[in-house]
Amino acid sequence: MTLPILLEDHEVASFIVNGFIVLSADKAPALHQEIDAQLRLTTEHETMLNNNILPRIPQLHEILRSSRVSGALTSLLGPNYLLHPHRAIHRTTPVGERPPEFGAATDEHLMGKGSTATSMWHQDAHSPLAKSRHHLPKYLIGFYYPHDVHAEMGPTRLLVASHLDTKPVLSREIYQPEFIKAGTFIVTHFDISHAGFPNFSDHDRYMVKFVFVRADYPAEATWNHRDPDWRNPGDSAALGPAYRYIWDWMRGAADQRDPEAAISPSRREGDGEELGQANARLGDIYAPTQAEEIPALIQALGACAGQQKHLRLVENNKDDVRHYPIRWNERAVVMESEAYRLAAHGACAIQPLMSLLQVDDPWVQINAAFALGEIGLAPDGVIGGLNQLLQSPHQEVVRQALDALGSLASDLDEQSLAGIEAVVTLDRAEWRVPLVQRGWTAHDQVRMNAAALLLNAVTSGSRLPGLEGLLETVLQRGSGYAAAIAAEALVRLKTPTAIETALRYYADRCWDDTLLGAAKSF
Repeated sequence: MTLPILLEDHEVASFIVNGFIVLSADKAPALHQEIDAQLRLTTEHETMLNNNILPRIPQLHEILRSSRVSGALTSLLGPNYLLHPHRAIHRTTPVGERPPEFGAATDEHLMGKGSTATSMWHQDAHSPLAKSRHHLPKYLIGFYYPHDVHAEMGPTRLLVASHLDTKPVLSREIYQPEFIKAGTFIVTHFDISHAGFPNFSDHDRYMVKFVFVRADYPAEATWNHRDPDWRNPGDSAALGPAYRYIWDWMRGAADQRDPEAAISPSRREGDGEELGQANARLGDIYAPTQAEEIPALIQALGACAGQQKHLRLVENNKDDVRHYPIRWNERAVVMESEAYRLAAHGACAIQPLMSLLQVDDPWVQINAAFALGEIGLAPDGVIGGLNQLLQSPHQEVVRQALDALGSLASDLDEQSLAGIEAVVTLDRAEWRVPLVQRGWTAHDQVRMNAAALLLNAVTSGSRLPGLEGLLETVLQRGSGYAAAIAAEALVRLKTPTAIETALRYYADRCWDDTLLGAAKSF
């Protein structure tokens, strides 16, 4: 593997502000041409493999391991990041004549027959079921383009600085390059608003999407870090406090920032109502913290009790997010603003948040667990309080508790492992009901979250007795995603028996490519 080329301070700052960075995989053009040819072969003559595209086209690993791509991912997620088992092939086919009204800001689905992308503005859902929307860069998306994409082929559009918003705000600046060179790899914050674009050429356009996950809490900067001071790049001062908060968290210095730092105005003249509201929300969340405001924030979060906000709004088997209500759904969950604000307070908000774990309301518990996970500190009682949530009859609470424990994985105890094992082996009828059209159930997502938590524990150096056995249980009981993450955790555990178990898992799934042919289907 080539050595990663790490990002510089100004590149990380640009990512924090804009929500994306554009790279070029440092590989020979012939590799991109080969991958492009293989993609066209498999989609036109075989099947749309999506999650299984990596074993079908293993040359893609050369892109992911290239110096520039691996260096950017290491810089933004730390060296222990996980290649998520979800990936997707975005194919856009020609639509013919271009409607004169379809422009860069158009929010409408207009794609050719057989296309697997949409031209509507959206923030990605987590796959297969929902997780929280984090302002901190814990999940990233990678868009890889194996061939040149000219303007008429419909380059992907991004809403600049939209990754902290609760929904697409179309008055934000739009990034849509006129030309994307073969080998381009765009790394984005998972929650950035984006859209495909209709293909008005005569050729299919391809892009492969990957997801990457942070597997530990940052203790220090993992890029070429020289200047600890946050410096606003370009015209980004309006949300400077939010960006500075993320910068310090990524440097492992979230509790070292100056709470009295001056705040710039969060509204700018000419922003428009929707953009002004979005920026005002972020300004309120990341304004200088004052300990005396914590009781009011706790009260406001507690006042959500009884509103049934942990229940989904479902229409035609899909989450109703037309008005983007702040509540649970199976796409991605935006928390209450008070939860993000309390997380920004850091250590002084931990004990007040602990009191909310005792409130008999799932949505309140979900938000409190989320905030504790974002703070990432575990003084006495935090792990025990989250362990108690693993006994909740509400799968939504259990899932969020597992995620929060994942952020505190270095502090897990034997009681935590017992609670995780209980939910992994649990068989509850209502948790076996498919929640989305792809058939995933609460049990599937609980086991996947548990696998990610155990991976975090291994990465943080935990060697609790029973950890390896619990990973084997997830490997046996979890469906594809959970098992894949558990297998990776076993590899990282590095004991002889863990390696043997992981090798057996991979050997049982060895791919035979000798039967492939231009007209051969699977």
